[in-house]
Amino acid sequence: MAIKEIKDKSLSWVDVQSPTEKDMKELSRRFKFHELDLEDCLSNIQRPKIDQYENYLFMVTHFPRYIKGTKRLVISEVDIFIGKDYLITVHSGNQKILIEEFEKCAKNNKHFQELSSGSPGLLLHELMTDLYGNCFKMIDKIYERIEGLDDRIFSGEGKPHVLIHEFSDLRREIINFRRVIKPQREVLDTLEKVKTAFIKKGVDVYFDDMGDMVEKLWDLLENQKEIVDTMVGTYESVITNQTNDIIKILTIFSVIMLPLTLLSGIYGMNISKLPFAETEFSFQFVLGIMLTVVVIMLWFFNRRKWL
Repeated sequence: MAIKEIKDKSLSWVDVQSPTEKDMKELSRRFKFHELDLEDCLSNIQRPKIDQYENYLFMVTHFPRYIKGTKRLVISEVDIFIGKDYLITVHSGNQKILIEEFEKCAKNNKHFQELSSGSPGLLLHELMTDLYGNCFKMIDKIYERIEGLDDRIFSGEGKPHVLIHEFSDLRREIINFRRVIKPQREVLDTLEKVKTAFIKKGVDVYFDDMGDMVEKLWDLLENQKEIVDTMVGTYESVITNQTNDIIKILTIFSVIMLPLTLLSGIYGMNISKLPFAETEFSFQFVLGIMLTVVVIMLWFFNRRKWL
């Protein structure tokens, strides 16, 4: 059975990893939860929400999780039951921070008492703070990737198709991150307004703090989205300018070669009595004319600031 429990004098923390129907039946037997809430814990990703009952609150919360193998940001769900003297967390077992905190409290009961102060509301605040704190670390890593891409745009490092692929991955990651955080704002706003017997007076101030954290996360993600969109536009401008420079150089070469081709064509015709065509230095003379034409054209282009 995946149910683990830490007990104190006035508070119990029950953690359920990778829940099964048997686990949910055990929770139903002990705490008399609504069957729909237990079904939500077993189903696929649910929409974040908070349901209030007479004796407990049921919360569905989402947090981002980065998978290194696929380099993708996915949604990790944590379902929470909070009552007068208990807190129950249900998750798939992928929340490393939650697991480590539970193990730390299980090994050190004094740490558990300091963390919760006998209040499920305070314990909830501490756990949520740790989980959202990890979100800030993920955002810092995104900023590092943004700075790296920004340097590569102007340094010329990396092939265009590689950079475009990295921009696409970065934008998708930010969009997925926003998709995780956005509904959390409504959930925490509702949580701040909930007044029940198991949330002591003064604890709602801590919920305000969690709401501020989520709003800050959202603002940072908005800022990152704007930065990446601007960088993409800048990179497209850089690529366009590089293409224009190449076309300009090729055009200059074409324009320079045009009179040279004309001269070589004229003196290559099998017609006698062309100027200087039958002299000893006719070849050198034609080359001199061509070189003069090239110098004059380059001088003209530079004067017009086309080079």
